[in-house]
Amino acid sequence: MFGVNNMIHFIQNIGEYFASNYFDEDFSKKVIEKSGYSSEAIREFNQQVNRLKPDYFKLKQTFVENHLRTKDKINLSHRFHTRVLNVWGYDAEQTNYDGLKCKK
Repeated sequence: MFGVNNMIHFIQNIGEYFASNYFDEDFSKKVIEKSGYSSEAIREFNQQVNRLKPDYFKLKQTFVENHLRTKDKINLSHRFHTRVLNVWGYDAEQTNYDGLKCKK
């Protein structure tokens, strides 16, 4: 499932490739209808994504304030990205590699 409501807010008509009325108020409604998901399912998805925000900012702060080894940065990033992919509906627990390889 994709965060349709979140996506719509970030669409910009750069270069005006579409007529100005293309992204009118009705656009959001049409996209949601075509997605095949109910408003409740979209709302639930957005809530799950929003729950990741504090952890993202904590991870970002850890990267900025601490002098982590490359290996630790990779492991922390991987764990967070796995959570993001799981929220998006992917089976991120199944990977095609046995371990991380880095020099430090």
